[in-house]
Amino acid sequence: MRDNYLLGEIHEALISGFNFTPSEADKIIQLISPFIILYAPHNIYRLSKDAKDNYLYDLCIQNGCHYLITIDKEILSDKSAPFIRKTDAWLKKKIK
Repeated sequence: MRDNYLLGEIHEALISGFNFTPSEADKIIQLISPFIILYAPHNIYRLSKDAKDNYLYDLCIQNGCHYLITIDKEILSDKSAPFIRKTDAWLKKKIK
């Protein structure tokens, strides 16, 4: 089962956070969507600094993610997050 909410979040982040055009973001989503087969999480986590981020925390925790790559400053500064947070700059270095 594909988590379409996650794909929507990624699409929005590509446009608003990474300055991709909607067309470019569409292409990236098409490229990665076959690999997004995570199950939508149960709403359990309630401790993130921003309530709308609880979904991402649940997603990471319940799917055993090691990293969350984000540009969200609140998530990056959250020392109590139960996973490793990395920036897009870290990802770009890893890709090279």
